Amino acid sequence: MLNKIIRFSLENRILVLVASVLLVIGGLYSTSQTDVDVFPDLNAPTVVIMTEAGGMATEEVEQLVTFPIETAVNGSTGVRRVRSQSTNGFSVVWVEFDWGTDIYLARQIVSEKLSAIGEQMPAGVSAPVLGPQSSILGEVLIVSLTSDKTSMQDPLTADSIGKVTSCSTSSLAMPPASVMMTTVGALRSGKTSTSVLAVE
Repeated sequence: MLNKIIRFSLENRILVLVASVLLVIGGLYSTSQTDVDVFPDLNAPTVVIMTEAGGMATEEVEQLVTFPIETAVNGSTGVRRVRSQSTNGFSVVWVEFDWGTDIYLARQIVSEKLSAIGEQMPAGVSAPVLGPQSSILGEVLIVSLTSDKTSMQDPLTADSIGKVTSCSTSSLAMPPASVMMTTVGALRSGKTSTSVLAVE
């Protein structure tokens, strides 16, 4: 097969040369007409739902907070995928819409669904809030600070942070918020562990 292609190209040099020039011209024209954006939108229209559930373990957050929110938004007009992540005292749900969906319409649809389940949230759980509209080019990290020298009742201050004995991070694939920080805690093996949702 390759020999036939080479033989045809050698026998029809003018035709191959003309086709190559046309391809180059077509490529240059397409390049000149392509829209260029410094910060292109690489993700489908996505609405982020964040809910604080202080004092709840990860399993409780998943069952009592995250699952009802996912059930409410699933099947909404234009929704293509729903993802979530639950941690101690905090729930994040990403609702992705079809390409081309107006982001403001998407946020309105999600807001209507959330208002319908507001009364179903357990006591002590704050009302779900929508994350800011932004690009996926940023990244949010969950920073876990662990210490055996301070108590869960102690406020998160510069002094308590100075007693931290270990630190770990976990990336969340969600758009960056403005300046947003929330703290949740859990007792693990007699040590105090505090997770801080912070913007990188």
